[in-house]
Amino acid sequence: MPSSSRPFASSLICAALCFSQLPQILASDPASRELITRDGGEIDFGESVPGKIGIIADDAISVLSSSDGGVIAAASLAGKGAAKGRVVAFTHGSFLKDGGFHDQESVANLIANAVRWAGRSGTPSVGVHPDLAPLVTRLNSAGCKAEVIDPADFPAPGIDVYCIVGQPGGTTDSQLDRLSDYAATGGGLIVSATPWAFGTKFPKFSEFPGNRLLASSSIRFLPNGTAGGGGTPLAIGKPSTVEPIKGPKTMSPKPPIGAPGTDALSSSSASDAAHALAEKHQSLSNAERHALMIRVETGIELNGAELDTFLNSLLKLNQAIGPI
Repeated sequence: MPSSSRPFASSLICAALCFSQLPQILASDPASRELITRDGGEIDFGESVPGKIGIIADDAISVLSSSDGGVIAAASLAGKGAAKGRVVAFTHGSFLKDGGFHDQESVANLIANAVRWAGRSGTPSVGVHPDLAPLVTRLNSAGCKAEVIDPADFPAPGIDVYCIVGQPGGTTDSQLDRLSDYAATGGGLIVSATPWAFGTKFPKFSEFPGNRLLASSSIRFLPNGTAGGGGTPLAIGKPSTVEPIKGPKTMSPKPPIGAPGTDALSSSSASDAAHALAEKHQSLSNAERHALMIRVETGIELNGAELDTFLNSLLKLNQAIGPI
C-alpha cells in the first residue's frame, strides 16, 4: 500500500470493523428505547465528556445521542442462542458512579429504566459491583432489589442484572469473561465506561474491559472520539433534536467546489464517499480526503439494503488502498 494512504487507512479501521456482523432485529422496535427513556428530562454533563459507542447490528439501538451523531448510550441483545441476554452501555463511568451524573434525577430514572429493561422486570434483582455500592440505595428506592455482589461470586443465583464500570481495575480477566457469558446466556448487564481515556492503553480495543463485557452483544465502546460539544444539557428521549454536549461548536469541513469527490459529498451518501475515495484517493488533498472520510463514518447508521451497498463500497476501498 502506498505510504501516503496508510494514515487514511488507519483512520478507517474502526469504522470498517463496526460492520463485521449482519443486521438482525432490535432496531426496528422503538418500544425498547421508549421504555428506557420514558421519564425524559435532561442530563447536565458539566465538565465531563462522554465517549462514543459503535452499533454493529440491528439487534442494538441508540438510547442517547448528541446532535453531532455521537451515540452516548446504547442497548443490545446478547448471545446467539434462544436465551438472549440484554445489555445497556453508557460512555462515561459517572453514569453509575456515586457523585456523578446519577445524582441527577433524570439520570437516576434512566439507569433504573435500563435495569428494568435488561432484567425484563419492573422489580428486577440486581447485583452491583462493590465499587458502585451507593448505587444499591438508589436502585432500591426505585423499586428494584439490589445488593452488592463481588464479581468473584458471580454469577449469583436469582440475579437478573449486574451493574459494573468496564474500566481497568477491580475485575479480573476470568471475571470479565464470566460476566460476558452471563449476558450471552440470558442475563442482563449494565456497563458504564469512559472509552476515549483508554484508547492508547489498549491498542487492540477489543481487550478493553468494557468491550470484553460487551463481546456477545452488538455494541462496542470506541477508542477515539467524544460525543458532542456546546455545553447544552442533553435531552433524554429526543436524540434527533438535542444540542451538542461540550466544547465549541464546529462545522464539518467541506471540500473546494469542483474538488474530486464533491458529487459524493453532496449526495450525503457514505457509499458514494467510499467509492470516491477508492477511485481518487491518490489525487485527493488532505482536506478533500478528510471531508470524504466524514461521510464514510455516517455509514455506521445504515442497515438493510443500504448497509449491503455500503459494505460493497468498503470492499472496493479495501482493494484500492490495501487491507483496512
